[in-house]
Amino acid sequence: MYKSEYKRRLAPEFPSRLLTGSSYSPEVKPMSQTSRHRILLVEDDPDAREVIAMLLNDKGYDVSAAANGLGALSQLKKEVPDIIISDLNMPGMSGSELLSIVHRHWPSVPAIAMSASYDSGDRLPDGVMADAYFAKGGRPFEELFNKVDELMRTSEMRQ
Repeated sequence: MYKSEYKRRLAPEFPSRLLTGSSYSPEVKPMSQTSRHRILLVEDDPDAREVIAMLLNDKGYDVSAAANGLGALSQLKKEVPDIIISDLNMPGMSGSELLSIVHRHWPSVPAIAMSASYDSGDRLPDGVMADAYFAKGGRPFEELFNKVDELMRTSEMRQ
């Protein structure tokens, strides 16, 4: 799905800078230098990554982005986020493989799997190790934000 399709579908949710076509690049800073909740977003589609990162940033989250599973692992070795949001279908290392590794090495980090390929509502596709699922393309992003907020709350309660 291209950015223009995301814009059309989400026009009420979009900040005006996206509607004017200006490019957005999430400011990548060391996660430890912020008091906001830190999210690692893993998405191979550059337009989707840009849109989702900007919307999460506008909701008050500190977003770091990776284009694939290997890039995400590289970032995780440097700093562990509060939550991970990962696409499932990516070239190289799939999101399912990434989330399996995250589950084994960083079990306290909540994860949201997302995909446009699986329209299973809120149910995780079989074999995916994540705490929640978001079906891209057919659902408003507000549902993703609600899942993020809920996982942040429950994660904080466990600590």
